[in-house]
Amino acid sequence: MDKKNLYIHIGTGKTGTTSMQNYVAHNLETLNKKHNFHYYITNSSEISYTSHSYCKNFRNAERQNAEWIKTVNHNLIELKNNIKSSELNSFFISSEFFPGEKYNEIKHIYDLFSDICNIKIIVYLRRQDEFIWSWYSQVVKTINIYQEMQGCINALVKSGYILDYEKMLEPWENVFGTENILVNVFPP
Repeated sequence: MDKKNLYIHIGTGKTGTTSMQNYVAHNLETLNKKHNFHYYITNSSEISYTSHSYCKNFRNAERQNAEWIKTVNHNLIELKNNIKSSELNSFFISSEFFPGEKYNEIKHIYDLFSDICNIKIIVYLRRQDEFIWSWYSQVVKTINIYQEMQGCINALVKSGYILDYEKMLEPWENVFGTENILVNVFPP
């Protein structure tokens, strides 16, 4: 059996990820027919049409309990079974929350799919100053109009990897190999 292709789009945030997910979801029929391509949309009632349900980290840390991890693993196994049984050749999942995955979670994804798929990781990176400004604008608009910019920057720096792209990509490169990481620069 020839291996199929699995593209894992890992964001990052503030690089048009939601727009890309919406475009792919709304054009799924055309992508299936013309390009033999499928954006896997989970059936989970908790998640709308996104593929965030393949990330173990996408919920707040206090909600990352054994039941959540079990659900994520169930969704990943469901995805693998759907890929195996599909006549299509290429599959796509996308979440700007993938960069928060830990090494063992990334390795779990590789171990689960590498026997049936050639896997490519797609990432868009944005200049850090533009990322900070965009993120801050979103926080002010959606969460707290009185949020100070320095507080937002401190939170990003405290995360340890969001603004350090080499550090963020290192576990993905270690698992999938540098040759399988497709890095793109988010256009201004």
